[in-house]
Amino acid sequence: MTDQKLTIFCRSRFGQALCPSCLKKTQQVRRRYRRKVRDLSITGRDVYLEIEEQQFYCPDCDRYFSERFSFVEPNRTTTNRYEAYLYRRCQKATILDVAVQENLLWDVVQAIFQRQAEGLTSQVDSVHWLGIDEIALRKGHKNYACVLVDLQKGCVVELLRERTQAYLTDYFRQKGEAFLSQIEVFSSDMWDGFINVAETLMPNAVIVVDRFHVMGNLHKALDSFRRYLRRIHKDAAVLKDLRWNLLKHPEDLTQEQKTHLEQAFEFCPQLEQVYQLKEDFRLWYDSFSDPQQADTWLEGWIQQAQGLDNIYLNTFVETLKRWRSKILNFFLYRVTNGIVEGINNVLKLIKRRAFGYLNFDHFRLRALVECG
Repeated sequence: MTDQKLTIFCRSRFGQALCPSCLKKTQQVRRRYRRKVRDLSITGRDVYLEIEEQQFYCPDCDRYFSERFSFVEPNRTTTNRYEAYLYRRCQKATILDVAVQENLLWDVVQAIFQRQAEGLTSQVDSVHWLGIDEIALRKGHKNYACVLVDLQKGCVVELLRERTQAYLTDYFRQKGEAFLSQIEVFSSDMWDGFINVAETLMPNAVIVVDRFHVMGNLHKALDSFRRYLRRIHKDAAVLKDLRWNLLKHPEDLTQEQKTHLEQAFEFCPQLEQVYQLKEDFRLWYDSFSDPQQADTWLEGWIQQAQGLDNIYLNTFVETLKRWRSKILNFFLYRVTNGIVEGINNVLKLIKRRAFGYLNFDHFRLRALVECG
């Protein structure tokens, strides 16, 4: 024993072993050799087991074999319980941090984490409510992965290497008809690739366009109108620093921000009209439980929006008309992609913590471990 290290010398008390080939007992020992294995630390000291391992000879098979131990796998330099401990550590920290703290090579810890994590299989086969979204593997390089989330359990069930329609089509077809038929709800943004895959391959799925992406498009229309007003009224002080006041919920505004909005509305009455339509549309999602009633209200909203003849609002209305039926499906299950967006934020933190991943398989395993 030293201040940093504790070595325990041990040997097996068994004088015989079963041949792994014929399963007969043998007591013939050819030789003994020492094997060094790392174990859990004790009182802050690194613990090593110096095991005297025996090599047996089986005369029936005419073969040699080494004795096995239940606490360590053959050809491993760490005990099973120490590997399980390192894996738990890696779930909450980076591989590098654990390697430094445990005085191990990075490659050793990475291999242990990957070996333990590979026992996690994709849970996508048990999904009935499927949420789907993309995440950039390298920002600015148009390199996207695809995240599949169980909306009922709120966890990642699979991370796919690509998000192209062709790749997704091949992946889901390989899952088989039984899996495709069990999908009841499919929630995504308004990207054609996701929607086309669901419409083509999932016959029983109700496709829901995420409400937050719809609101994002409406916010974009309102903000585009604001920027247009800033361009033609460059000297209007009431139009400056107005963006977040327009996009925030009215109940979250301070009195100063409310006053600022009122002054802007006095300067441009149509801005107030577009803003009020935005607020009415936001409240619409929470005001109805029946799709038919929601559709009736929506028709009146569309007529009001078109009556303003605002080019930016008209663009949103066209988008709304295109996805109308799938937007209204929200009122059947009240499903959103909010869980998926939250998980995406966690995946971004995982990437940032590791300063990016060059190996996609490592990233996938990390995502399944922390978000699965």
